[in-house]
Parts: sequence; C-alpha cells; structure tokens
Amino acid sequence: MIDLEEPLSDEEILELHEFLISDATPEEGMDIVAADGLLTSIAVGPEPPPPSLWLKAIWGDDSEPRFESSEQAKRVISLILRRFNMISSMLEEPAEVAPILWQREHEGIVHRIADDWCWGFLKGISLGPEAWEPLLDDSENRGMMWPIITLGSDEGWELLEADIDPEGAEQAALDALEPSVIAICRYWRNRRRELEAALRETSIRPRSLRAGRNDPCPCGSGRKFKRCCASGGA
Repeated sequence: MIDLEEPLSDEEILELHEFLISDATPEEGMDIVAADGLLTSIAVGPEPPPPSLWLKAIWGDDSEPRFESSEQAKRVISLILRRFNMISSMLEEPAEVAPILWQREHEGIVHRIADDWCWGFLKGISLGPEAWEPLLDDSENRGMMWPIITLGSDEGWELLEADIDPEGAEQAALDALEPSVIAICRYWRNRRRELEAALRETSIRPRSLRAGRNDPCPCGSGRKFKRCCASGGA
C-alpha cells in the first residue's frame, strides 16, 4: 500500500523530474520546479481545487502523459500527491518552505532561479481566481504576493529589467519569496478561522440579534449577509 504521507526522498524527486521532462509527457507540461510552485499555491491557498484539475495543469491542460502501464501511472501520481502532502505538512506551524528551485553557479557562487517556480504558483492561482480575490484586492496585505508576481510574470520581469539595479531587485525578490509564501499561508488560515468564528456566533445568537439577510455580514466581508455567510460563501 502506498503511504501518501511519506516525504519524497531526493532520489524520488529526481525520478519525478525525469518523468516530467521525458518524451512521455506533453511538451507544454510542467517540469518539477513549476509543478512544485503550483502544488505550493494549492497548499497555501483558500480553496484547493480537486487533484484532477491541478494534475491536468501539470500535464499541460488539454494533454495527457503516455504512461507505459497502470503501475507507472500510479507511481507518478503518488509521487505528486506525496510532494503535495509534504508541502502541506511543512506549512504547519512553525511553518517553513523548501521550494524546489533551479540553481546555477557563477564565479563560485550558487544562484537560485525561481521564475519557473513562481510561474507555477501563479498558474495554481488561475485554477481558482475568484477564491484568491480577497487577498489580491486587499491593499494592506496583497504586497505579500510581490515576489511571486515579480519573478513569475512577464510584467514583473519588465519591472525588474527597468530597475536601476536589476540584479539587486531580483535578489530582493528571491530573499522575500519564502517568507511571503508563509505569510500567504497564514493570511488564508486566519481568514478561515475568522469566518468559522463568525459562523459559530451567527448560529448561537438569538434570532432577534442575528443579522438580517440584507444587513452587512458580521464576518466583515462588506457583502450582504444573504450573499456571504448565510449562503456559506467565503
């Protein structure tokens, strides 16, 4: 029996990487770095989409890999699910992040390359953009998305290249990447707790003291009660 809670070894990460870049997978599919970014966005995000949806994104949306056998298919998918569970486990408090990133060595110094990882993270957001809107529209907290958008989008790289110190700006984004992912995780975790508390309060208050269906929702979303917590919305 496959233990989906068992962390991947370095050898298994390499095994998954080699499959994802092999001729068995569609050309538009993700490599291990982009897939790791996507899995992280799902692990930290507000409403995880079903595995069938994000597996499809890893393969390349409308394409499927050519597995040699059902055993190989089970093996590859189990590696992906185990990596997802590994990421989720690391994000439990005290949270930490260990993204799989490309590296290059220049003049004896190892540089991390995070653009593919951040692109994968943004792809994960695109699987459920409406669920991410509270953070993306939050002027006080959306800055925690800055390093991911900077390193993972064409617009972000244009801004980097226009900076008076492109290398310094890129390094600053890299340095902020892991703390930002943890901050995003905590943002959604706290938001869920606040919503659950509001729902509990609504359920135990006397009817005369409950919010009317057209009143502002007590969770603070700014929406009417009937369109928010009364309907189970986020």
